[in-house]
Amino acid sequence: MEREIKISNDLNEISVLASFIEELGEELSLSFETTMNINLALEEAVANIIMYAYPTQEQHTILLRVTYSEKQLVFLLTDKGASFDPTQVDEVDVTLSLEERPIGGLGIFLIRSIMNETPSRLPQVERVKQSVKISGCPMPCFWEDDSFDFDKFYIGSDEKSRCKELFGRMPDMEVIDRENGFYECIPRGHSKATAVDLVLKHCGIRIEDAYVFGDSSNDLSMFRYAENCVVMGDHSPVLELYATFITKTVEDDGIAYAMKELGII
Repeated sequence: MEREIKISNDLNEISVLASFIEELGEELSLSFETTMNINLALEEAVANIIMYAYPTQEQHTILLRVTYSEKQLVFLLTDKGASFDPTQVDEVDVTLSLEERPIGGLGIFLIRSIMNETPSRLPQVERVKQSVKISGCPMPCFWEDDSFDFDKFYIGSDEKSRCKELFGRMPDMEVIDRENGFYECIPRGHSKATAVDLVLKHCGIRIEDAYVFGDSSNDLSMFRYAENCVVMGDHSPVLELYATFITKTVEDDGIAYAMKELGII
């Protein structure tokens, strides 16, 4: 079973989250105490995302996906806010008095006390890990295996990472800065632009009749190549220079909206 809810980064949305968790508890026949604890932990996590992950006055969407099986109940929060890794936060010493105890950390202590696993938020890495889990991976792959084929890979970094040194050892790879310490690595000479060019030539479509859609810095190559570039509502600012049309967000069916507005459909 899977359920999901989308809320905006507004503290007023906490009540919407609470109603969702309450309905979930009834559907799964969870005890009142379990439902209350789940709501308490998620409310703390979401409130921190809303208050600290985004610049003020910017509206964004936070997605909560719930996956239930006989053995576990998994809650996955997905957002595009500033990175934060709760696993690197020291445990709070709750034996200290209020006067002795440093400010902060109690929220994470609360979540750890309720949930049996607190995911990493090393920039974007947890999102990629969960995407693989959701989409399914037929078998594990290892770099040392000669039969391991790939078309790209990702690197998550923090302030301790020596990225420039690593990239200098990868002359055959092009590194795309996906922002917030997240890098996408692809074989040099291959990109979304070369893919678009190949498809257009194969199908006999003129470049002026083609439209590309994108939202991230890894779309920059095809935006530079194409003439009609549609950028999604929630996007990397590096694309704006090449955008010929800015549509709505993915959550608001931005592709369909743009295609109607541009007369494609």
